Amino acid sequence: MRNPVTAYDQFCWRCGLRQPATAVPPIGQDPLTGVSARTASVLSYVPGIGWIACIIWLASDRFRQNRTVRFHAFQGLYLFVAWLMNAWVVRPLCYLSLMYHSTRWWTLRCLSWLFS
Repeated sequence: MRNPVTAYDQFCWRCGLRQPATAVPPIGQDPLTGVSARTASVLSYVPGIGWIACIIWLASDRFRQNRTVRFHAFQGLYLFVAWLMNAWVVRPLCYLSLMYHSTRWWTLRCLSWLFS
C-alpha cells in the first residue's frame, strides 16, 4: 500500500505525527491540491453548504474522474434536493392540513415530522 501523504498534508495519515512545514502551493496551481478525496467526500454532506462543495467537486478537473468523490457529490446533491422538497412541499402541505383538520393529510404530517 502506497503512502498517500502529500507535500501539503500537515499530519501523517498512518501515525498522526506532524509533517515538516512546507511551502504554500505556487500561484496558478489548482487550489484544490491540498484537498484529499476523503475530505472532499465528507464535505459533500455538510448541512446547509454541502451542496456548494458538491458543485465545486463536480466542476473541478481534479475530482472529475474520481468515482468515489463523484458518487458522494451526487449523493450530497440528491440529499439537498430531498431536503428542499421537504421544506418547500411537504411542510406547507402539512400546515394546510392542520388548518383544515383533515385526516387524509395525516400521512404527510408524519412524514414532515420525520424529516424535520
